[in-house]
Amino acid sequence: MDIFDEIYQDFEKINGFNGMIIIDNQSILYDRITPRIDKTQIESMARVINESSQKLLKRTGQGRCKKIILEFQKNNMILLGIEEIHLIVIADKGAKLGHIILVSEKNRKKLHQIEKTPKIKKKAGEVPPKIKKEITIPEEVKSLPEEEGELTHPKEEVKGLPEIKPPISLPRMEKEVKIPTNEKEKTRLTLEIYENILLAMSIGASKIMGVAPARGMLKKSLPYKECPQILEDVEVKANAAIEFNTIKSNVERSQYKPEDIIEDLNKIIWSITENYGRVMGYDAFRGMIRPEFKTIHETYGKAMEKLGIIDGIHPELKKIWEKPSS
Repeated sequence: MDIFDEIYQDFEKINGFNGMIIIDNQSILYDRITPRIDKTQIESMARVINESSQKLLKRTGQGRCKKIILEFQKNNMILLGIEEIHLIVIADKGAKLGHIILVSEKNRKKLHQIEKTPKIKKKAGEVPPKIKKEITIPEEVKSLPEEEGELTHPKEEVKGLPEIKPPISLPRMEKEVKIPTNEKEKTRLTLEIYENILLAMSIGASKIMGVAPARGMLKKSLPYKECPQILEDVEVKANAAIEFNTIKSNVERSQYKPEDIIEDLNKIIWSITENYGRVMGYDAFRGMIRPEFKTIHETYGKAMEKLGIIDGIHPELKKIWEKPSS
């Protein structure tokens, strides 16, 4: 029996225990959780909440965060951090949190051993048959406090939580673009704006979650049923960026006008925003895309208004571009 199974067996004795995930700063090391739960979403949510909490505590001089307890409508989640190793425990609402915390603390030494081990193999197991209760991922998670630029460009790195450098970045942009009168050029400009917006969302998510979880979240967020033509054969690349060249080909083949492009791509952005908002809260989502979105607005702001793009953008994203009230 390895150290992961030893930890699992300790928790298994608790009534209402529904599984656990152990992660490091890069990936899932071990998971033994019901298939009904999307472990990628749990992993992503845990990373965002943990990093935001660590930064808030550091700013207020409270030291490191040892554990985080999240109470959802139907379940509880306990996140225990040991340097670069994080233990995520899922339990029923009726489970005794005190007992779970006690077992978590008992296993701190074992988690320290994992942290010091040079190579760790991921091991996934099945939930024992006695666990029958269906677990539902919470529809809403309380929003985290918004930090102006902190989520993506912290002044000081928190030990054990380095910023993840995504393999993609925004292209170099002009100071301001002019709106063409030609229909073909309008279409080109409209697509260029949306390509950068979607790229910014991929960059922001990758910085906080890591590329693989961000790619998974983005792929699940694409509304293929609502936008079948423009999203036909569109995939999310390994670097978490949407295959926008395929979108361009679909637009050309379907002879989309600028207003058609705006309607469909706003639906896509709306769907992505809703999904991320449910998982991490809109404040945290805005925080992670703020720098790139401000850069986009500096270049395309006036064009976006005149083309009617901003009118259909999700209201939670519009807040990034709103001028602060005096």
